Amino acid sequence: MASSTCIEDPIVILDVGGQIFRSKLRTLTSTSDSYFERALKGDWIESRSLKEDPNFSLFVDRDPQCFPFILSYLRSGKLYFTEEVSSIQLCQLADEARFYMLDGLNDLVNEELERRELKLKQERAREEADQATDPTEVVNTWTAGFCTTIRRPLS
Repeated sequence: MASSTCIEDPIVILDVGGQIFRSKLRTLTSTSDSYFERALKGDWIESRSLKEDPNFSLFVDRDPQCFPFILSYLRSGKLYFTEEVSSIQLCQLADEARFYMLDGLNDLVNEELERRELKLKQERAREEADQATDPTEVVNTWTAGFCTTIRRPLS
């Protein structure tokens, strides 16, 4: 009975850019028309001998740094990350989402990029407004190789 379960939802060993990941076939094929759904369904499965080896391996020539986000999205349908993930890394993740044909993930990444851009614009607008109402000027003085910044009233 255990081998039947294994055959129904085998583990796929993924070599993504030289880094090994493992996931259930059901997880990888959970999104219709995705890279994995197309690559791992139908003829691909039928051409493998499940009785000999219920585990499959697949090489994907992509950068492995974004793949944990891809796998997490396939498992949960959500995007989890911290503010330490840079906008550049998010752009790379958007590229990977397009490669893997994960439109939902691509949309989530783009929403986050837009949120960050809006936040940055708001911060810049506040700074400009503060500078416009601030009746002081910034003066930098250098003494013995050290810079001192002071604000002094406008003359």
